[in-house]
Amino acid sequence: MKLHFFGCGSAFNPAMGNTSAWFEMDGCLFLVDCGETVYELLMKRSDLREYRQIYVLLTHLHADHVGSLGSLISYNYCILGRKICVIHPRATVVELLRLMGIKDEFTIITRNFRRTWAVLGLNRCRWSMRTIWTASGTFWRQRG
Repeated sequence: MKLHFFGCGSAFNPAMGNTSAWFEMDGCLFLVDCGETVYELLMKRSDLREYRQIYVLLTHLHADHVGSLGSLISYNYCILGRKICVIHPRATVVELLRLMGIKDEFTIITRNFRRTWAVLGLNRCRWSMRTIWTASGTFWRQRG
């Protein structure tokens, strides 16, 4: 399994894209965050129909980490006819999605990251969320 980055520019360096990573496993797409620049980049790089399921693991709810999440959810539900799974430990993600106009039935929300990670078989990965953000920071410093 190979970890890829959409960007590493955080909120204040749009030329480098929002910090976000992705990987594929067993026909599924896993996104780590979905900031303002991510949906457009995702649509340019792949046909989302090829994935049997999409999971979005959210680190926190700042716009540079969730800014295009509503578009991703809406496209999958309204155009592709499926729900994506959003993983975030706090119930505030549901409130945020409602404020974006996303109906509850558009998504599957799970708040238990560790159990979801294990059920999906990702506990066998050689990297963790901390590894992703460390690698992203190193990438940004090398390019900066």
